[in-house]
Amino acid sequence: MSTRSLSKERLARLARDPDTGREPSTGVAAPASYMLRPSCRGLPDTIEVARLLVRAGASVRTAHAAATALADLLAEPVDQRIGVALVLPSVPDPAALEAALERLGVGAERRRAPNEVDPAAIRRRLGLTRDQFAARFGLDPRTIEGWEQGRHKPDAASRILLAVIERNPAAVEAVLAA
Repeated sequence: MSTRSLSKERLARLARDPDTGREPSTGVAAPASYMLRPSCRGLPDTIEVARLLVRAGASVRTAHAAATALADLLAEPVDQRIGVALVLPSVPDPAALEAALERLGVGAERRRAPNEVDPAAIRRRLGLTRDQFAARFGLDPRTIEGWEQGRHKPDAASRILLAVIERNPAAVEAVLAA
């Protein structure tokens, strides 16, 4: 067995399970991104929210800033409340965290890149060749070829970009034209 095969095998073992966020070899939870929003029922108990976030792995400073920002959002009109973005280093039970935050008056949406994206299907749906797709969306044609032939898989940022292209190609074009 070649060194290259061993490296691929080792990388595959280290890849995180997208459903649980855990590394198969260690069982350690991966960092989790959340968007937090206060519920419409009023001011959340910011001290308890901060305590919960600290128990979930946030630093005291990060938890305090998030709880304060949640309270500040209540001064904004409801239709302009974007939310508070937060990355927690390790969330062993995301469902339990989300339920606990909900009880405290905070909605939590976990944010993650799509697990699977089919670049060839997206490109075909748009009726473009690889070169046209690459030119239209600022990508390297060889990268697209590698994805489509299975030599490489899109990383998280690429999967997000491909999902946006699939749902709203004009938005990507507008950004690139600016």
